[in-house]
Amino acid sequence: MNKIPTNEKFLLFLNPRYFKKSIFKSFYDKLKENLENKGITIYNIKTCVREIKRLTENNELNVSHSNLNENINKTLLFDDYPFPSTNTLYIHLFNGLYYNDTIYIKKKVHYEREMLFLLAAALGVKNIEYKTEIVETTISRTEAKINVKKFKNGVSYNKTLDKSMGMSGREEYSNNGSPILINSTNMKMVETNIKKQLGEMSSNIFNIDFYKNNPKLESFVYKRFHYKMDKLEYNIESEDISDISFSVKSTFMDYGLNITFDKNVINSEHISFILNFYTHDELKKENIYTKKEDNDEFVILKQYYNKCETEQDKLNIILDIIDYIMQTSEKCYYFKDGKKVSYAEKFYYYLNNNHEELEKICINFHSTNQIKTWISNTLDDMYNDVNLKLEIFQSQAPPLSPNFHKYESMKRRISEISINNNIGSVV
Repeated sequence: MNKIPTNEKFLLFLNPRYFKKSIFKSFYDKLKENLENKGITIYNIKTCVREIKRLTENNELNVSHSNLNENINKTLLFDDYPFPSTNTLYIHLFNGLYYNDTIYIKKKVHYEREMLFLLAAALGVKNIEYKTEIVETTISRTEAKINVKKFKNGVSYNKTLDKSMGMSGREEYSNNGSPILINSTNMKMVETNIKKQLGEMSSNIFNIDFYKNNPKLESFVYKRFHYKMDKLEYNIESEDISDISFSVKSTFMDYGLNITFDKNVINSEHISFILNFYTHDELKKENIYTKKEDNDEFVILKQYYNKCETEQDKLNIILDIIDYIMQTSEKCYYFKDGKKVSYAEKFYYYLNNNHEELEKICINFHSTNQIKTWISNTLDDMYNDVNLKLEIFQSQAPPLSPNFHKYESMKRRISEISINNNIGSVV
């Protein structure tokens, strides 16, 4: 017999006296047989605790490691504690996590709900609506006919259900491009990428074994990947463990073990979800945009700004940002009289008159694409009737910003740009 549990579904730990030779041996054997016939594995709590302590001291227990090639998990906890209690029915959730029959349902629903939300977010969900129904199952005593000699109490019980509405809500998600969905070509890649991305979580909320042993979660991922459905209903229905919970308690009562109760109450939840997803095309467009941002030099420049601790450092980065906008304007063009014309001259004229404003707004840019869009939207209809070269290079207006002298390099660059250059495009 194993000294510690090895993922059995139902566990019960008994006092060492139930495993020793004594005048009560036949009585104890009959009790254990009765419990085992209900599908419950019986352990000697003293032997189990001693083995848990030994494995923990040798760092062989409650440690986990996972990557793409291996998944080692030697967790063993009882109600999130290292040691169990006697005469308590424990039910296995996953990976050595056991919970007593009072809180098991709540824990299982919590894990499945959180994993559903994580998987849905990874697969491009737009919003999730949910509503909860609470079901209270009560098994109460109705009469008792005690027969001490046979250790039978002859108690009759009545089972009732009471339903009520619980919490409801809605969660909104931004379009993240779902690289897991867009960049995978088969289910194996999907599951590998899910494990790689969600497996980085330090908590036990996402567990690949829990996912693989839950047909509904696996079916949800399969449907989303293969059929690209945009809307899905998902229901979480709790296991009904009221009967086996009652059966264990009544067995102890039958054998006169000082465990009595008038009623056994088990609360469970039924949760209905409506998941609305971004379309495959919407995710694909965002995915392409995100890849561009990952290779965007401006994103790195903006990260430097966000890490600045002093105002002077921020000011220096602002000047670098404006210089970057200047370089971007050189590579963007508009059409005039059938010719491609660089935005550079228009931008410098704008800068000459609005540099303080630009210093304020430039820190709100988050990508080169956004800068290009701003250049087009801001400068398209501006300065069309102005002789730009005359205004820019002959202007004697004094600078309004103490940093204006740092824009002189931009002025020199402008002078080298031909009005008819054909560089880049606004996208």
